[in-house]
Amino acid sequence: MPLIVQDKVIGVITLAVGYQKPSFNDEDLKLLSSIASQAAIAIYNTELYEKSEQKVRELTTLYEISRAIASTLNLENVLNLAMKMINQLMNTRRCSIIILGRDGKEINARVSQGLSEDILRQIKLEGDESILNYVLRTKQPVLVRNLETEINFKSAETSRYSTKSFMSVPLNIKEQVIGVINVTDKMDCTSFNDDDLKLLITLANQIASDVENARLYEMAVTDGLTETFNHKYFQQHLEKDIERSKRYREDLSILMIDIDHFKKCNDTYGHQEGNKILRKVTAILKSSIREVDLLARYGGEEFAIILPCTPKSGAYEIAQRMREIIEKSEFVLSNQQIRITVSIGIASFPEDASLQFDLIRKADISLYHAKKTGRNRVICFEPKIAEIHSTM
Repeated sequence: MPLIVQDKVIGVITLAVGYQKPSFNDEDLKLLSSIASQAAIAIYNTELYEKSEQKVRELTTLYEISRAIASTLNLENVLNLAMKMINQLMNTRRCSIIILGRDGKEINARVSQGLSEDILRQIKLEGDESILNYVLRTKQPVLVRNLETEINFKSAETSRYSTKSFMSVPLNIKEQVIGVINVTDKMDCTSFNDDDLKLLITLANQIASDVENARLYEMAVTDGLTETFNHKYFQQHLEKDIERSKRYREDLSILMIDIDHFKKCNDTYGHQEGNKILRKVTAILKSSIREVDLLARYGGEEFAIILPCTPKSGAYEIAQRMREIIEKSEFVLSNQQIRITVSIGIASFPEDASLQFDLIRKADISLYHAKKTGRNRVICFEPKIAEIHSTM
């Protein structure tokens, strides 16, 4: 007996007569038809309820994580929260998000869950017609139910995946692809279907908007040449860090760093070669600080670093290490090896100043003193230095 709801067969009831039992009659058939009708409705309603419950769970998760994503403008945080949302809603083990640079020719950011760092670094834009390159070229999503039988993407490394089912969806902003989301390996080991693809496309539209907002914010607070924070962001961040240091009664130090004789390098070798110095010094400074520290290009050849939870003695050790590394590094301009050094001034909160402008001023005085007394040195603020340079 078929189970029918809205002219659609959703199942079948089968009964068999036992050995030496009387055959079914018309009354039995009527009763079975009535049971089948009620059972079909009950099953249909149960499926509707389960689907509605699943939809509520999806919408709740989407709302909660979307709020978290919208509350941050840090690109890395946006991408990590997006991965969490995808894995929860798609019920998957593995997800990766690739973000392109502004020119669309290189990968600017890549994050993953369930993939090793080595595999993530191997992802490239050039080479065979990979799923990634296909999605970037066509700007269309891809649903692969079984990679082993897929003829269009033979280069795909199927051994990485347990289910062999794969989805890849572009992140589009105004018809421009800014990245790609890849997901694979559902928890229940089933293949992805059309409903899964629709859900991922919906998520991708939201994530693309969040990523673009984060990128626009980064452009507004980042120095284009050195890719460090700019002067405005440094001032904003320092204000917050000083307030936090006041609240928790913690030390905070700032370093003001100036490249010695930089103008002479520019005049001798040209601004393009001078830019190479700026980038290399930036790389050294970045590698010398902690995640909680902040490096900014303060202006021209001058940099500033905020060191939270760091007294003057600790800041001095960090600054000396930076200075020594830069002094020993090789700088080649126009095929000539030259020596580059930096001068560094230090001031600390609350030892030297309790107000932001005063802290910066005293770090500047220390830097000025370092340059006036021979360069290539680190000077910590002392009251007697301020007396020497009382006009500042």
